[in-house]
Amino acid sequence: MRKCIDLELEIRGLLRVFGIRLPPTLSHRRFEADVRVIVEADEGLVHALLPMLEARRHLYATFLELDRRVKAAARMDPVCLLLMTAHTSGSRRGASSRAKRTMAAASRAPAMAMFAPRSTRPHTPC
Repeated sequence: MRKCIDLELEIRGLLRVFGIRLPPTLSHRRFEADVRVIVEADEGLVHALLPMLEARRHLYATFLELDRRVKAAARMDPVCLLLMTAHTSGSRRGASSRAKRTMAAASRAPAMAMFAPRSTRPHTPC
């Protein structure tokens, strides 16, 4: 998503050079449609900005698809569902918490092996 925002800001900056200002409250979803109308009205802007708009559209579509998949996976996992019920949590936070806990448990497993007894015979003091 950060790269989409970077491209949006770059497009805004290039339009400003040509004396065109976009509204500051233009949403991510409506950005391409509104900017495309402005860009296609000027032949010079078409060659400069249409490739950037296409790249931004592809990045945004990929982001939306990945976001949809993460949400679907989180809805299928019982631990994520439980984590999503916490206040101010959502599907991404639930999936993120689940992944962090799984990775933490995997990283602790080898470390816990050093505390396991080496043999079954009792320790005898010297």
